[in-house]
Formats: sequence, structure tokens, C-alpha cells
Amino acid sequence: MTPLEHAKVFAAMLCCGISLGMLYDLLGTIRRLRGMCAVTDMLFGVFCALGMILTALHLQVDPFRLYAFAGTFCGIVLYGLTAGALIRRMMAMTRAQMEKWEEKCKKRERAAGE
Repeated sequence: MTPLEHAKVFAAMLCCGISLGMLYDLLGTIRRLRGMCAVTDMLFGVFCALGMILTALHLQVDPFRLYAFAGTFCGIVLYGLTAGALIRRMMAMTRAQMEKWEEKCKKRERAAGE
């Protein structure tokens, strides 16, 4: 493989890692809502394996190289430090607002019942 092909594989795996980071946040939301830790963790593992294998097959990478794993890892970390952190912070703020609103509704119901 030429250096340009290696860079192409690394960039594709970086994109795959960013996608997997988004999937991790989505599954984390489902995990918190439903309490299905084991199922969502196994699903994430399956999606990681499938994503990397399908990306490698699409790029026709014959031996799986270490930089492919590094690219995926860098993509996940990059997403987690940028957009992922922002999305998780916004979700936490939304959750806090919903809890406050729920508490106000309960107080109103108690006051109306008395």
C-alpha cells in the first residue's frame, strides 16, 4: 500500500470511530432510560466489530493494520472530547429541567388534593 492509501484507511477509520462515538452516546441514553446495561454494551461491541470490518472490506484492506485500530480509537476520543461532550452536557441540563418541572407538577397535585 502507498502512503496515500494508508492515510485514506486511517481517515476512514477515524470517521468510523466518530460514528461509533455517536452510537455510544445514543446507546447510553437508552441504557439510562431502560436500565439495559448488558444488552446495550453487547450491541455496542457488535456494532464496533461490524463497523470496523465493513469499513476495512469497503477499502479492501487485506491485513488489518494497527493504524486502523488507532484511527477508530482516535475518532471515538475526538468525538467524545468535542461534540459528544457538548451533547452530553445539553442532555444533562435537559434532564435537570425535566426533573424540576416534574417536581413542580407533583407539588401542584398535592396542593390541589388537600
